[in-house]
Amino acid sequence: MAELVSQTQPPNNNVTEEPVSQNVILTNPITVEYSPSVIQNTKQIGYKAVGVYTPFLYSTPINPVDFYNITLPVGVWLVESTVCYTADGPMTNMEVLSLATESSTINTNVTISTYVTLPPDNIRYQRITGVFHMLEEGKIYTVFQANLNGGTIVNIKSREFGNCIATRIA
Repeated sequence: MAELVSQTQPPNNNVTEEPVSQNVILTNPITVEYSPSVIQNTKQIGYKAVGVYTPFLYSTPINPVDFYNITLPVGVWLVESTVCYTADGPMTNMEVLSLATESSTINTNVTISTYVTLPPDNIRYQRITGVFHMLEEGKIYTVFQANLNGGTIVNIKSREFGNCIATRIA
């Protein structure tokens, strides 16, 4: 995946460039140009890892299931995950999304709980972010659970439109 992400201001004749690192250049006025595809060393700040998608189809209420897993080496990582799913009927229940170090386990320290009313076949997105200090290589899981809590029972199908990305921040 080779991609240059650039956010720029309108051109200015009084521009000065200052290299911050090998892959980041800041200009005045602020222009950030960053090329993560250049970073191939997992120990370098800015290195990105991409999670593995796990498809599922369940009927609510369901036990916690893994949407994504991502293997990370030692370091401090910003983990960002977006899940996407549809329901085959109108859904009204509590959705729980978590980032955890154990498969199919809700981590109460990094959790979002949302009461959801979803029409049939509509796509639902939810995003969660957390910082993990990995003392040894291990996995981070994006865990999803739909609790009935008096709501309606429907089939929930995961969709591949989400993602899970970890960026080394220290």
